[in-house]
Amino acid sequence: MICVALGHCSLDDCLVAIASEECVELRFDLLPGECSTSVSSLCGGPAQVVATFRAKKAVPDHVRREMLLRSIAAGATYVDVDGGDSDVDIRGDIISAARSSGVKVIVSYHNFQVTPGEEALKRLRDDAFSLGADIFKVACAVAHSRDNATLLGLLSDHRPQIVIGMGDLGRLTRVVAPLLGSVMTYAAPNHAPGTAPGQLTAFELRALQQSFLSRLGGPVLHE
Repeated sequence: MICVALGHCSLDDCLVAIASEECVELRFDLLPGECSTSVSSLCGGPAQVVATFRAKKAVPDHVRREMLLRSIAAGATYVDVDGGDSDVDIRGDIISAARSSGVKVIVSYHNFQVTPGEEALKRLRDDAFSLGADIFKVACAVAHSRDNATLLGLLSDHRPQIVIGMGDLGRLTRVVAPLLGSVMTYAAPNHAPGTAPGQLTAFELRALQQSFLSRLGGPVLHE
């Protein structure tokens, strides 16, 4: 599944994406204030919604907590919490609320500098599921082809995961990971900037996946 990451968009752009895409991520830490006052419209639309609010020094923690709790109440499909969040009370409150509302919890790990080794990533994954994750998400900067192999190798585990390599070299994972079992992959909107290094547009990503499958003689994707 392709999840279109919405961060540098207007409210109208978000509503259009929610009406036309299967899944979207709402990056409330990057979206304009008008989106914060329209949570019900955004999370109650036809698309599956991943509600995310990354910690920022300029934003008080209670604001982040309130936005994610409102997203859960409004009907978000998933809520993404950072496994390394220093405020464990906020993380616990969000996971508890998600559990009560039937919202799936993504516990994520991001590293914008390097891809850690296989054993370190496995420990992070185990920690995420211990915290209460339904899905473990890992997104790491890729500097060498072996980093792609390390990330994709995580998918041999049967538990639900989202695996992403960031940067130009990591684009391979964005195309291939969902074909190997990753729950979803993230793409930029077709007419707006992405939210992470190396993000392809949804159009580009679909085209590459179709090309990849056609070369292998596999089934054509329909979304």
